[in-house]
Amino acid sequence: MQKMDGALPPAAIEEFLGRPVKDIGNLLGGGPCMEDALVLRGCADLYRVTGKTEYRDFVLAYMQENVLPSGEMTDFSRNGDDLADLGCGQALLFALDETGEERYCRAADLLFEQVDAHSSRPCGDAGRNSFGQSLAEGLCMTQPFRVEYDRRFGGMQAARSVAEGFGSARQCLADARGGVLSFRLPDTGWYMTALADCAEKMEIQLYEHYRKLADLLLETARTVFPRRDAETGLYSRETGGAEPLGSAMILHALLKGVRLGLLDGEKYLDEARRGFCSLASLALRRGTDGAWHLADAFSSGNPLGAGAFLMALAEYERSLKA
Repeated sequence: MQKMDGALPPAAIEEFLGRPVKDIGNLLGGGPCMEDALVLRGCADLYRVTGKTEYRDFVLAYMQENVLPSGEMTDFSRNGDDLADLGCGQALLFALDETGEERYCRAADLLFEQVDAHSSRPCGDAGRNSFGQSLAEGLCMTQPFRVEYDRRFGGMQAARSVAEGFGSARQCLADARGGVLSFRLPDTGWYMTALADCAEKMEIQLYEHYRKLADLLLETARTVFPRRDAETGLYSRETGGAEPLGSAMILHALLKGVRLGLLDGEKYLDEARRGFCSLASLALRRGTDGAWHLADAFSSGNPLGAGAFLMALAEYERSLKA
């Protein structure tokens, strides 16, 4: 990872935003996978906050190529335990909203059946599935789509199950010695982003379940926040060195939590913005063309980190517009 010589100035971040998707196409793996899902989410979020149509068109071109008129997705294995097949739900709903095409509605119906079945499975050994994917990754890949689909088409019948699922996940992620929520990266970041995303999409009239998610997010923020690096505002593994994916997810969740009114802005906002500018100094580099590009550690070397960075960037931009 490149050395960080201080937080990147906002002007550099804005310059990167001004050249949409020039670096992002190389991140995609061709067909459903977790990396693609995060990159698509980041681009959809950036379109919503900036209005730059290149981000929207990038997502729609991908979905057009990978979702058949029947609603089937290319290379979709229907293996209910593999998160690579379950993560593109939010991109499907985005494509449905932007185009109204029936294929995306059919695909969302099919995917929801898989996600709903996956959501009923227990934590498993150490909270990991047979593919080695963590419980926290599963929550982030599936539950925001599950909540949004259920709110639109399911009569909000899954809200209790979602809230209870996060309660069970909290037990799996806690330290068995005292029940205190463990701090492990990047899982803590996946967990926080899942909570913030689901709280955003859940109808507030379902207050008991909404409050459960909000309380868990607040608990996790209080656990995580003291672990930030005092100089950079980023988060590290115990072995040292900023952990890019976990940091991006945590900062995304903190910024979103403040925006939703679930976290205290006076406590978290400035620190989260500072952390994001430090993250940007790792994620971006100035190329030989004089423009800002995604650094290797956030592109071909870490497409999950790149997707999480784009998601955090969208929340950072929203925080500046508030």
